[in-house]
Amino acid sequence: MITDFPPDKFSWSSSGMSEYFDLLLETAPGKAVTLAQSMKEKMTKENQIKTWTNQITVAQNIVQAHSFPGCR
Repeated sequence: MITDFPPDKFSWSSSGMSEYFDLLLETAPGKAVTLAQSMKEKMTKENQIKTWTNQITVAQNIVQAHSFPGCR
């Protein structure tokens, strides 16, 4: 989807990537970090860049939390 329908040009593609990010956040937070970083690089609007920057932080925090003993 990212290749054929660039999220910075197709709002529904960007929305789909947000949904995919949410899924990865629950199942594979490390991959969520990678996706968010990739999306941030592709964005051209300031609000989109800010959103994905925040998503990177959220995912990194979850990855860090999972590293604590007894967590997941």
